Amino acid sequence: MERKRNASRFHLTPEGWVAARAQARSGLDHPSREWSDRPPGAVETWEWFLAGESSEPPRGEQTWFNGRVHPGIRDGIRASFPPPVDGVL
Repeated sequence: MERKRNASRFHLTPEGWVAARAQARSGLDHPSREWSDRPPGAVETWEWFLAGESSEPPRGEQTWFNGRVHPGIRDGIRASFPPPVDGVL
């Protein structure tokens, strides 16, 4: 059986996680999504992968960070809010 993986993108801000809005791209032969701009004040962007029919737990991957924000501050903001995807530590 084919295993499907779903992905969701979230931006971390000082107020918490904000889901990225995906818009379908027209004129393509295959489905694709284009993510909207980051909200003002975002410190990190993460993509969360959810396993389809698998026993793998969901996992997050940081895809962007604001280099003007000290890593310790980003760590503190991230620690202040639970992951936006259930089952991810």
